[in-house]
Amino acid sequence: MSILLNSLAALAYAGAGSVPSHATPDRPASRWWKPLGITGWLLHGAGLAGFFFIGPDAPVFGWSLALSITAWLLVAIHGLESEFLQRATVPRAVWWIAAGLCLLVLLAPPTRTVAAGESVWFTLHWVLGLAAYGLIAAAVLHGVWLWRSEDRLHDVKGPAAPAPDTLPLLMLEKLMMRLTWAGFIMLSISVLFGVVLGEQLSGRPFKSDHKTIFSLLAWGVFAGLLLANRALGLRGKRAVKWLMAGSVLLLLGYVGSRFVLDVVLNRP
Repeated sequence: MSILLNSLAALAYAGAGSVPSHATPDRPASRWWKPLGITGWLLHGAGLAGFFFIGPDAPVFGWSLALSITAWLLVAIHGLESEFLQRATVPRAVWWIAAGLCLLVLLAPPTRTVAAGESVWFTLHWVLGLAAYGLIAAAVLHGVWLWRSEDRLHDVKGPAAPAPDTLPLLMLEKLMMRLTWAGFIMLSISVLFGVVLGEQLSGRPFKSDHKTIFSLLAWGVFAGLLLANRALGLRGKRAVKWLMAGSVLLLLGYVGSRFVLDVVLNRP
């Protein structure tokens, strides 16, 4: 069932990313992007739920499922922006990223079975960690559009017109930092629960593994970014570079480590 739902979600996302969502002099805007996007998001959510509640091995988890859940949260955040902020549509890149990650979870299905008796600390740890992934991913995309908008503004040929799906520069920067703050808070609480979980399982708060090291390094980079933004006025492309660095470390923390174990080394 999850395979079918995720396949249909990918098709709906691809449809939303393909139809013209902006009016141009030679073509009108299509209204189909929104119903296609909402349909894809609902199918995507149902497909993700299937990995946790349906099937003999449920619940299961893995690096590809973590990325797919991140994409689902990414669509939700940008969908809310399109409704409540000065953005007419969800950027096409979001739809195509979500479509690709829907298919990825089918090509590399999750294999780690989550034991039903695992503690509430474990559940809170990974739920908050996934929330951090989604919020930081949204912040990164806002950083990419901030970078692109600054390049357009300082083009040697003269300022270019903003892309139709791009928010004003100052709003992009404000949203990027707010999303980073939200992701940092979720990551901090997730790390705290991870410490409690480590104490319960092994008597040590921290394990010296790749996941822990990269996650703590990412936490430090995000903390430095937010402190520098608040105290030193770090903004614009320099702030985006910090955000990118922290995001790469965070991605390596779980997704990268599990990818190496599951795909490269073929270990459970």
